[in-house]
Amino acid sequence: SMDNIIYSVSDITTNSAKISSRIAKTGDYSTITSWKLEYGVNNYNEHTINRTGNNLSQVWDLSNLIPNTAYKYRLTVNNSAGYSKTSSGSFRTLEEDIGVKVMTGGNKNLIGYVITGDGRRRKIKEIRTVAPL
Repeated sequence: SMDNIIYSVSDITTNSAKISSRIAKTGDYSTITSWKLEYGVNNYNEHTINRTGNNLSQVWDLSNLIPNTAYKYRLTVNNSAGYSKTSSGSFRTLEEDIGVKVMTGGNKNLIGYVITGDGRRRKIKEIRTVAPL
């Protein structure tokens, strides 16, 4: 019988991620015939990638993702005997920093804030100015 799919997610950024998948045992007297990756925010099948061939492992580079968003994914592998295995998981993309806001009153300390994608602000550091901006 086929082994379960072994998988992991790595290299997560604000808009990309990498899913690595492999299967150790293909099933008696059979070979791998295809892989499928489905992923999305609300449903698995918002995006589908099909790959044919007998590879025991696949690396899926996902791009154009939405920052600070939970994605779910589902992997399916098929063998030549007509059997398949499915595994699913999830990951969250990183929060995006969309700009830096600086508050100043002339020749005083500057306070810089990182403004995040959802409108929150995070203080980064105080900067002593040498001359007025």
